[in-house]
Amino acid sequence: MYKIKIEYLKLMTLFSIRALRLGSIGFLSIISDAQLASAILLLNEFYIGVLYFSYPKLKKLNGAYYYENEAEKNKLRFALGQTVVSEKINNTIFNGLVFLVVVLLLNDNEFLLKLVSALYFGLTGIYYLSLCYKFIIGCFSQKVTNVRILASNFQLVLHGSGPKGSSYQINQWSETFEKLPYSALILVRESHFIGEMHENGLPVVWVQKMTSLDEVLTDSVELIFYTSNANKNAHCFRRFEYKHIFINHGESDKVVNQNKVLRSYDKLFLAGEIAKNRLDEAGLEIDESKIKFVGRPQLEGILNIKESGDEIGLEEPIVLLYAPTWEGFSSNANYCSITPWIVEQIEEVLKIGITVIFKPHPYTGSVNNELNLIVKELTMLKRYENFYYESTGDLYNYMNQSDLLLCDVSSVLNDYLYTLKPSIVTEMSRDELSSFTPSMQASYVLKEAQGLVTLVNKVMESDSLILQRVALKEKSLGRHSKSASDSFSKAIEGMLVKR
Repeated sequence: MYKIKIEYLKLMTLFSIRALRLGSIGFLSIISDAQLASAILLLNEFYIGVLYFSYPKLKKLNGAYYYENEAEKNKLRFALGQTVVSEKINNTIFNGLVFLVVVLLLNDNEFLLKLVSALYFGLTGIYYLSLCYKFIIGCFSQKVTNVRILASNFQLVLHGSGPKGSSYQINQWSETFEKLPYSALILVRESHFIGEMHENGLPVVWVQKMTSLDEVLTDSVELIFYTSNANKNAHCFRRFEYKHIFINHGESDKVVNQNKVLRSYDKLFLAGEIAKNRLDEAGLEIDESKIKFVGRPQLEGILNIKESGDEIGLEEPIVLLYAPTWEGFSSNANYCSITPWIVEQIEEVLKIGITVIFKPHPYTGSVNNELNLIVKELTMLKRYENFYYESTGDLYNYMNQSDLLLCDVSSVLNDYLYTLKPSIVTEMSRDELSSFTPSMQASYVLKEAQGLVTLVNKVMESDSLILQRVALKEKSLGRHSKSASDSFSKAIEGMLVKR
């Protein structure tokens, strides 16, 4: 790590000295001999080029970036900084040669020669100072957390792709795959995953281009698992010799879970009966043989389960977790409850002494910027000592800390079912959104006419839906002879040829 920091310093110093040196040569070209200045420039470019290309380079398999061991993982960050500026350095070396030719052509016109020299050296000096900044950004915008050596015997691949913030889809599955008795690799398609993923014991590789996938997807690979219907999934679909399995990043009644793209997969690993009914309700006609019920194995051992006889709020202050979903990529997928009205309701709850943890979806405001303004209003509630705004943190940890959930139609609701704690779902104002929402059947519904304080007080006095939650949990998250983890492992075992 110390050596890497020294290399950062050396290369940044290199860019800074180069900028100053170019400025000095430019000044020399104006007050003295431009031909001499151009000759010094050429030597300078050659010297810098030799220095630059002597630095350790990023190893890659035609675009699949990696380093060979855990101790060297920070080199990936350094190399990413280099990739930001490498082409630009090559361009400036070429420009230096072009400038030398211009000097020779303008040798007889002293005024033009000095003018061109001043412009070139002045602008190039500024340019190299900007390269120094770009290098810093290139290094430190990529927090490398898990880069391991590539091997040739991985049976399972966990595929991740999507915009910034989507790494939570991989994070919720990585520990489950790590516990499997089969060798697994995490394959991500965008560099932001490297910085956003949690530490885990699985090998990780970032592949930029479709043409590089063949270097990573070796003959040992049998199954590829997808957590979303990302566009880049299609890059792997072309490899027909593998089995492609959809595992989703949560079980919910959202319309996005009624998608014809689901018919493209060899298998659908569904949580429970509700997920299957949802597909039937959409008329997708997916063959029964393609479906396996595996529950949500990542919840086991992480979420605490409320005993059926427990009462909430009698001994300690209530902790309410408000975990709304985002606005979706299209209007028919917008289940988000973040509105000025909800801000008022949360404040009223705070006033009666209830602790509130606010955990928004990482995509919130990515489509509708107005939501960012409302989120800012919510964060202003930090003036109350019992309000906590958690934009990053572990959602499952907040579920354990809470006694009650306030959410929208999303996988947060179904995962919370595992705890058997009571939940409140915001009422949807449009009929098309509520056409198929069985996951709400064991939740209390928040209506504007009622108000959040009234509903919370009602739940505190008597949790009348506990038995309904017990029944719905089985329908949503499945019934398993041993555990969801066991069902998941056996479903994989049944698909593997080389065991």
